[in-house]
Order: sequence, then structure tokens, then C-alpha cells
Amino acid sequence: MQALSEYDERYEEDCADTSASDQRLISTTFYRWPVLLALAANISLNSMVYMGTAPVAPAVREAYGLSSDFWPNFVQMLFPLFTLMMSPLAIYLYKEQQVSNQLRLAAVAFAAGAWLRYGISESGNFLYVAAGSALIASASPFFIIS
Repeated sequence: MQALSEYDERYEEDCADTSASDQRLISTTFYRWPVLLALAANISLNSMVYMGTAPVAPAVREAYGLSSDFWPNFVQMLFPLFTLMMSPLAIYLYKEQQVSNQLRLAAVAFAAGAWLRYGISESGNFLYVAAGSALIASASPFFIIS
């Protein structure tokens, strides 16, 4: 522990001695946005490939009487898409407001989405699954970023 406190003292002295001329200006370029978008798309597409190959779609299609595997796969792919779209909003709100408010909002959205998905057991309508999954997927970045 002694070595750590000596390091802290030396670091504070070094910071105090730094003049404005010694500081480096870190600048960013326009090219960071295409690179960031390409990385986000790559991560999202990778998640979609893994979800798209899951053997869940045929069972869901048969259970709800759907005509193709498109809708079950689409609902599975909502999670990486909504995580990608809602993360900037979650980051902004975490900077501007209290964390407890964001977590409450996300918990209410999760509960509402689960309630919508539970509604399918009574009606057998796949629309409830899609709506509930979209609501849960839109709230997930608020828990991930916290």
C-alpha cells in the first residue's frame, strides 16, 4: 500500500507541474463516424447470424400458425437492432439525469414487455410476442450501459 500512495503523490505533483503548453490537444476527425458505424454494423450482423441459426423459428412458426420463419427470426433480431439504436439515447440520458430514473424506466419497460408477451398465452396472437419483444429490446441498453 505504501508504494501506491507514493505513486499517487508523484502523479499529483506531475499534474501540478504541467503547464498549458505541455498539454496535448486531442482532436478527432470525421472518419471516426464511418469506422464506428461499420463496427456497430459488424457487431449487430454477427449477433443476427448467431440468432438466425437458432432452431427456435420452426417451433414458433408451428405453435402460432405462421406462414414462414421470417417473423420469428425478425423478432429474434430485434434485440441487436434495438441495442444499437437505443444505446446513444441511453448514454445521453445517463449523462443528463440520475441513474435511478433510467433504471426505473427500463424496469417498467421490461415489465410491460413481459406482460405483452404473456398475453399470447391467452390469445395465441404472435403480434403480442413481437410488441413485447420490441419493448424489452428497446429497454435493454439502459441496463447494459448502467
